[in-house]
Amino acid sequence: MLYFVFIFVFILTDICKSEKGETLVCRYDPEFASLERVWCKKDSEECCTGFAFGKKIQSLDNGSVEITNDTAAAFTVTVQNLTQGSGVYWCGLMFQNQTIIKLAEKSFSTDSPFYVWSLLRWILFALLLLSSFGISMFTRKTAKKEKVDDCVYEDVPLRATRGTDGQADIITEA
Repeated sequence: MLYFVFIFVFILTDICKSEKGETLVCRYDPEFASLERVWCKKDSEECCTGFAFGKKIQSLDNGSVEITNDTAAAFTVTVQNLTQGSGVYWCGLMFQNQTIIKLAEKSFSTDSPFYVWSLLRWILFALLLLSSFGISMFTRKTAKKEKVDDCVYEDVPLRATRGTDGQADIITEA
């Protein structure tokens, strides 16, 4: 059972590590590869505030946002920290007339469930250790009591009689 719990905690911890940075894949037609790329927070249905950047840029906002060029027709935005706060973010391409083609959008939140898990897992781990220790002490105490009970003999009254050969025969009355 203890092995099962350790494996369970390890798997959940590993899942949380892999989900640390949220990503958004932005695919576009290869004919638009020369356009500037855009990462921005949605202000309204038609407007957003953020960054316009070239193809060679790999990070934005002091490393809070990482850009990966996947192929000739896609790039991935990985958000490590939302400096503009929770909301809907866009990735896209910008024409020279400042028109943005929205490629993808995603809602990002600063209240990550993984933060809650990062605290909860340590509380659960402490409870697991305490319960394991308690069960261990209980089983040791129970085993020790059973061992003592095995050594206790009942008082059985004895009565001695003389047999025909003159020797005393001990008869127990039970």
